Amino acid sequence: MSAKSKVLVSTITASVLFFTGVKVKEGYTAYPVIPVVSKREVVFKKTLTGVKLSQTEYDSYLDFSYQFGTPA
Repeated sequence: MSAKSKVLVSTITASVLFFTGVKVKEGYTAYPVIPVVSKREVVFKKTLTGVKLSQTEYDSYLDFSYQFGTPA
């Protein structure tokens, strides 16, 4: 087999595997994803009334409250 034939065969094989291997449920969907808000997050949001946080800070504090809890 020549080098051109090997490249051609590998390209065709890769493209066939790619298109047949993709599952139907992968990718974008027409149905919106509804976020689930836990009870802990509701309590956490009540403790932060009037406080401005970036998304990174909010995520960090939320992770901390999941690990160590929030005051009752």
